[in-house]
Amino acid sequence: RFLDVARKETERVSHIIRQMLGFARRSGEVEWVEPNQLIEETLILVEKKMKQARVEVARIFDPQLPKIRARADQLRQVFLNLLLNAQQAMEKGGRITVRTSVYEQALQPTVSVQISDTGRGIAEADLARIFEPFFSTRSKGTGLGLWVTQDIVRHHGGRIEATSEEGKGTTFNVILPV
Repeated sequence: RFLDVARKETERVSHIIRQMLGFARRSGEVEWVEPNQLIEETLILVEKKMKQARVEVARIFDPQLPKIRARADQLRQVFLNLLLNAQQAMEKGGRITVRTSVYEQALQPTVSVQISDTGRGIAEADLARIFEPFFSTRSKGTGLGLWVTQDIVRHHGGRIEATSEEGKGTTFNVILPV
């Protein structure tokens, strides 16, 4: 029994270390990227997983969305983390809506990428802590996904906001400068 517990804990620590190493490795050059295209490429990666989980994905893309200066691989990681979290919040299937738009409430031109799900939502007490390292509401979660996601967004000069209603779903809004 002890060896089984030790093996599982070793695998868990190994997983955390791999995530942290990937987080520390700043890959890719800053270049002009099209957010809609990055999201579409990310959705292709998770298309099969979404179908298996009975999750429908709706795309509401602003066709006039400006390009932004970013590390494409890192933004793909942001969108991947948010999409997989949304999928995991819906045990019996549901709907994810990905919406892009020009964010009007900022002083400088910015782009908004909203990823909403119809999942279980996040308790208000937990919502304040979701970006903390090692905080997770899932039993098998490492608590690093949203922490890394927020760090990547901040390094791009942006911010990420979350709103949620228990039993109705969650929306993450990634706001990035043009």
